[in-house]
Amino acid sequence: MLTKISEFFGAKEIRVGEARFDAEWFITTNRPVEFAAALVPEIRQKLAAVRAAGAAGVFTRQDGWVCYVEQGSFSRAPALGRLESALPVLVDLADVADVCAKGVRA
Repeated sequence: MLTKISEFFGAKEIRVGEARFDAEWFITTNRPVEFAAALVPEIRQKLAAVRAAGAAGVFTRQDGWVCYVEQGSFSRAPALGRLESALPVLVDLADVADVCAKGVRA
């Protein structure tokens, strides 16, 4: 249902053309062409490394911020480690979101 609502507002699911990545990640955006092109292999590798480190949360953009959201709290060492592993890719995703928001083709 939420997917249908987001599609109503312009969000589309994207595919980057890498079978393994496309099978493991569900990504929606209102800039599908730009965002798919901006997810270069280096960023996809960082996302895969974060997932391999145990991150099971969601990357999202809210109120102009790129966020990593995970159930629970970051007060325990394993959760803090997952957040630390997510930080570099959050920076990359923020850059991608900024470029896509400006409508620049990657």
